[in-house]
Parts: sequence; structure tokens; C-alpha cells
Amino acid sequence: MKRYKKARPTPQSDIVEEQYNRDAARNGREAEKILTGYIQSHEESTAWIVEEIGQYSYEKTSAKHRAGIEKPDVVLYVTEEDKEYAFISLKCCKDFNTAFNQIKRCSVASFRGEFVVPSDVIAILNKYTEDKKKLLAGNYSPKELDRLLEFLNEKRKPLLASAFTGQDKKPKANWLLLHQWKFPNWRRNIGKKASSQLISMQEILKLFDGIEVSYTKRGTITFGAGVTLQRKGGDNGKVSANDLQFKLRIKLLRDTLRNSQSD
Repeated sequence: MKRYKKARPTPQSDIVEEQYNRDAARNGREAEKILTGYIQSHEESTAWIVEEIGQYSYEKTSAKHRAGIEKPDVVLYVTEEDKEYAFISLKCCKDFNTAFNQIKRCSVASFRGEFVVPSDVIAILNKYTEDKKKLLAGNYSPKELDRLLEFLNEKRKPLLASAFTGQDKKPKANWLLLHQWKFPNWRRNIGKKASSQLISMQEILKLFDGIEVSYTKRGTITFGAGVTLQRKGGDNGKVSANDLQFKLRIKLLRDTLRNSQSD
């Protein structure tokens, strides 16, 4: 396997990048909070969300924020019947073309418990996260690299379902709402359809039916369509830096979805 060297970042560039990521994450969280509030308060700019889901009119619905639960972020329900019917996961970013968002994060121990991971695969993942060894031929034997891929492909569907919709709890997210905010005056545009896209999780998960899990040239696990699994890193060297993190490049997901619809 051919290896590609990445330019070594300087300490100063690391600091700038980390600050940029913190600012983007903070603004993204604020955008999600405002967007959730708009849906809950029947703000006119978010009426299109209920209309696209299409079961009930905006006036007959209300919304709850699921604080403290990984997914969903927002639950829609029929006010008169108190019946929950739509479970939405939000992803707010500055720009769809550059966004690289976390969709799930967990420790290796939690990952093992959720997906019943065998000990030989855990040993590889511990080496990857704790020893920071990228998944390249020089760091692992061919047998180890093949074994990890074998497991990930075997568990591909539950892994992706958990990453996008949440763990096996009820309710699970059945819609993904993407929203991009841009300067200036980005708060004024939150919730508008022109800056957003609502996608059913069923449609998203279907994209991965014919894709095999593989490694990128830089030694990261990729599920295709913009989804990767990697060591989290950062966190000022805390133990949480060794967590596993599913991340999503929104542009690649949207491009894959668009191509699948044109076939």
C-alpha cells in the first residue's frame, strides 16, 4: 500500500485551526438552538419543514427539544393527539461545501458494548486510538487491516444507522435537517429553505447499500458518501481524544444523493 506524507503543521497553524474549529462549533450550536426555537414557536421561516415531512399542517403541530439525548434533536408531534411522528437530527454549518461535521462520538469501550466487537478488533482499535497509529501498511500487518475491514463491513448497516439515527432507543431520528449559516447577518437567515435541506434517513442509509468500507490514503476508515470513522484527537490531550468519531462531509453526502436521484 502506497503511503502519502502529510505536511507537518506548525504549532501556530495548529492553534489557528483549533480556534477556527471552536468558533465554527460554537456558532453551529447557536444556530441549532435558534433553529429549534423557531420550529417550537411556529416561526414562519420554518413552516416548510413540516410541509415537506407532509403528514400534518404547521398549525396542528408542535415541537419538543430532546436535550441530553444524542438523537433526535427535535421531535414533532400533533398537538391535539399528543402523537409524535417526526424525529429530526440537526446539522448546522457555515458552508455545505467545506463542512466536516461530527455525527457520532463514543469511546472504544462504548463502541465495543454497542456493536459486540470481538477482542482482536478491539486490540486494533486501541492501537489506532491510544497509540495514534494510522491505518497504514507500515503500522499494521495485512491480516490486521483485513480483519478490521471484515468486521466493519459485516456491521456496516448497524454502524451507519447508529451514527445517523442514534442508538437502539426510541425515538430514533428519521429525518436529517441540514442548514448552512453564512456571514453577514447569519442569524436572520436561520431556518430559511434556501439555506437548508431536509432528507429522510431512509434515503440516506440506502446510499450505502452498494458501498464497501475501505481505508483512505491517509489511513482513515471511510464508509463512502462523505462518512468517515476516525480517532477524535484534539481535546488538549484528554482521554476523550482517543474516542472514535464518525464524521460527515456534507458536500459529498449531498453529491452522492443527487447522483443517485439522477440515475
